[in-house]
Amino acid sequence: MAAVSLMMQQDIDRTLRRAEADIRDFVALLKQPCSGRKEVKRAKELQELGAKLQEHRAQVRRWVGLVEPRHESRAKLGAVRGRIEQELRRFREQQSAAKDPQPPSGKSAGPVASTAPAAPGAARPGCGPVPSSEVKVLSDQLFEVEASSAQITEEFVCKICLVHLVGCVPRLTRCSHLFCGDCLAQWFAMQPATQTWAGRAQGAASVPCPACKEPLDQDRDVFPILPGGRGCSSLLWQMLSRTKIMCANHPSCDPEGTCMWQGDYGSYQAHIRSCCKPQLPSSPSGTPQRHGRAGGFQTPIGAGAHSL
Repeated sequence: MAAVSLMMQQDIDRTLRRAEADIRDFVALLKQPCSGRKEVKRAKELQELGAKLQEHRAQVRRWVGLVEPRHESRAKLGAVRGRIEQELRRFREQQSAAKDPQPPSGKSAGPVASTAPAAPGAARPGCGPVPSSEVKVLSDQLFEVEASSAQITEEFVCKICLVHLVGCVPRLTRCSHLFCGDCLAQWFAMQPATQTWAGRAQGAASVPCPACKEPLDQDRDVFPILPGGRGCSSLLWQMLSRTKIMCANHPSCDPEGTCMWQGDYGSYQAHIRSCCKPQLPSSPSGTPQRHGRAGGFQTPIGAGAHSL
């Protein structure tokens, strides 16, 4: 038992060291002022580091579920998880406050305008139209989950925006990654390969998956996750819709919140529309524009990923 306990402690220490190193890199990037091409590179690095922080958060949740309440590492795990949540929240707020990217000086805005994200209703078939009235659910709204289900729950966090449970008609890719419908629609709309006649003529209309860079065809390799679907789509929707969350206006999510609602993801939209502290109207992408901790977020791709 002593040997097992020692090995567990060593694994926990390794997890904490890696998480702290990635947090330091993430914070340094957040503070780094950039513009033009450097900002595009920074946005890509932030997205990659944000994905790593999500992985660390999932691992920390698993360890918290395994160690005893009075274990000496429990406080350290809680502190690291708190820092991860804080930095992802800062990232969300920074992106919300950021202005729309401007074209490089001396160049026409024409090419940039051609890669702007399509309106939700005009999205291409692979990603389809997304509901503009949907209020997205932050990962902060998740209940504490057991170690056995923490990794599964973490898989439902969008790999583009990094902070929301997948929403706005979630999409599953052929390479088994889940995204918000609006986030993925923007990602496809902003990829230069899909915007040039030369690329289309060469049949190079595929776009790299935001998570693993696997080439994806928007019409063949992207599948909606909907109630009443079949096979994998139906199973994933059942799992997502049963995920336990709390209201964005719960005191645990918003210090000024007073709503004590707790329920499942599938019934959240009906609740939030009649909540005691209503959400402000959503942006065209379906993301709340501003609402305490639950609002104000622009996906990282809005910071210039169209030039990646």
